[in-house]
Amino acid sequence: MNDFEGNRTSRSGAPEQIAAPDVDNDRPGANNKFMPEMVKQVEALSEANMLSRAIIDHLSHALVVVDRSMRVIHTNLRFRSLFSVNEDVAQMGITIGKVMDDESLTGIIQHCVKSGEPLREMEYTCSARADEEARQFLLDISLFVIPSNKERILLSFDEITEWKQRQNQVTEASRLVSIGEMAAGIAHEINNPLAAVMGFAQLAMRRNVDDSIRRDLDKILAESKRASKIIANLQSFARRYKPRQEPVNVIEILQKVLEFRSYESQVSNIAVAMKFDPRTPLVMGDEHQLDQVFLNIVINAEHMMFITNGGGNLNIEVGLRDDKVFISFEDDGPGIEPDVLPKIFDPFFTTKEVGKGTGLGLSICYGIVHEHGGIIRVSGTPGNGATFVVELPAPEVEPGEESAAKDNTPETDNACRPLNVLIVDDEPLVVEFLSRVLTEFGHTVAMAENGNSVMEMTDLDKYDLIMLDVRMPGVGSETLFDHIRGVSNDISNRILYITGDATNPDTRAFIAATGSPVLTKPFTIEDLLTAVRRIAGKNPPS
Repeated sequence: MNDFEGNRTSRSGAPEQIAAPDVDNDRPGANNKFMPEMVKQVEALSEANMLSRAIIDHLSHALVVVDRSMRVIHTNLRFRSLFSVNEDVAQMGITIGKVMDDESLTGIIQHCVKSGEPLREMEYTCSARADEEARQFLLDISLFVIPSNKERILLSFDEITEWKQRQNQVTEASRLVSIGEMAAGIAHEINNPLAAVMGFAQLAMRRNVDDSIRRDLDKILAESKRASKIIANLQSFARRYKPRQEPVNVIEILQKVLEFRSYESQVSNIAVAMKFDPRTPLVMGDEHQLDQVFLNIVINAEHMMFITNGGGNLNIEVGLRDDKVFISFEDDGPGIEPDVLPKIFDPFFTTKEVGKGTGLGLSICYGIVHEHGGIIRVSGTPGNGATFVVELPAPEVEPGEESAAKDNTPETDNACRPLNVLIVDDEPLVVEFLSRVLTEFGHTVAMAENGNSVMEMTDLDKYDLIMLDVRMPGVGSETLFDHIRGVSNDISNRILYITGDATNPDTRAFIAATGSPVLTKPFTIEDLLTAVRRIAGKNPPS
C-alpha cells in the first residue's frame, strides 16, 4: 500500500495537511480504470499516424526527410518509386546524393541550409538508376528546414520531364511558325524576280545567239533553278503542317534532305553517298515529319564528324527487308560511348556543349518514327562511327497506285488552238514574260495589274484563259474568285493560278478548294505551255 501525504497553505496563510486515497499497486486490477482511456488514445494516435502516412504516400510529389549529414531518414511512396528504392533505405544510412546518383546535390542542399536561403523550384537534371539502367529526368526541387526539429530537412521533388518537353516543343513550334511566315514572305519576294530572270533567259535562248552567249544563258538558268530549289526547300522545312498519313516515297524525301544540306556538307568536308533499291515501296506517313527525322539524323552525323575529324563519310542506304522499308545512316565519326548509348533518345539528353543543343532532336525523331508504327535504333562503339537505322512498315500498294500518284511524263507537243488570255499579276516583268511567250505561240493577250481592275471588267466571259497571281495588293484571291464565278461557272473553270508560295497552307487550301490548276514561280516555258494546253483541252470552243 502506498500513502501520499503533503502540506499546502490555506488562503489565510496557515499550513494544512492533505492526503490522497491509498492505492495498492500490487492489487490485481488496481489500474484497470485507466486502461481503456490509454488504449483509446494509443489507437487514435496509431490511426492518425496511418492516415498521415497514407496521405503522404499518395501525394504526387516525392518527399524525403534527411538529417544534416544528408542521410535519408524518411521517404514517401512517390520518392521510392521515382528513384527505385525500397522503404529500408531509411535504415541504411545512405545519403540523398547516393540515392539520386549525384553527390553534387548534397553540396547544394548543405549550402542552402547553412546560408538560411530557402530552395524554391530549382530545376535539376538527375540520372537515377533502375534495374541497372540509367534514366534521366528533370526535377523541380523545393527545400525547407523542419521548424520543430532543425536537424531535419524536408525535400520535395516533382518530376517535370514531360511538362518541360511539351513546353520546349511549344516554344520550338512557335519559333518554326515565325520562321515559316518569314520564309513565305521571302519566297514570294524572291520567286517573283526569279521567275522573270528565268523567263527572259529562256526567251533569249530561243533566238539565234552565239555559243558563248548560249553558255552564259545556260549558267543563268542553272543558277536560277538552284536558287529556286533552295527557296522551295526552305519553305518545306520551315512550314509545319497538320500530320497526315498518305503514301510517300522515302527516297524522294531523302534526296530533298541531302539537296537541302548539300552546301553545308561540302563546306564541312562531308562526303555523302546514297544507295537505294528503286523497287522500294511507298510507306504510309507524313512527308514533313519524316523529312524532319532524316534531316535531324543527317545534321547530327555531320556535326559529330566535323567537330572531331574535320570531315568524314556518311553512307545512306534505302531498301526493303522483312516487309519493312529500312533507311540506314552510317558515319565514320567518333562513335558512341557505352554509357551514352542507352540514353541517346532520352528527352534533354545531349552531348553538345551548353547552348548548342536542346537534347530534344533525337527524342522527337523517336516519337515520330514510333507514331508511324516503326522503330529507330542506333549502334556504335568509340572510334568506330555510328549507325542509325529507321524501319517503317511497308503497306501493300495496289497495282498502278504508285505510278498514278505522280505523273512525270514530259509533254513535248505544245501546240493548241489560239486562246484569248487575260494575265493578272502585279509584277510587270512576269507579265511581260508571260505575254511574250503566249503571243509567240499564237495567243491573244490582255493584261491587268491587280484584282481591282478585274472587278471593273464587264467582258470577262470573252476570255478562254484567266491567269491569276494568288497574292496581289487590293482585292483578295477569294473575293476575286467568287466574283469571276458569279459572272459564270464556266469562266471559273478557265482559271490558272500562278504563285511564288505554293507551300503556304492558306494558299494550298484555297487553290484546292477552287479545283483550279497552279503554276509555281519560277517555271519554265514548257511548264507554262503544258498548263495552257490542258486548260484549252478541258474547255473546247463553243
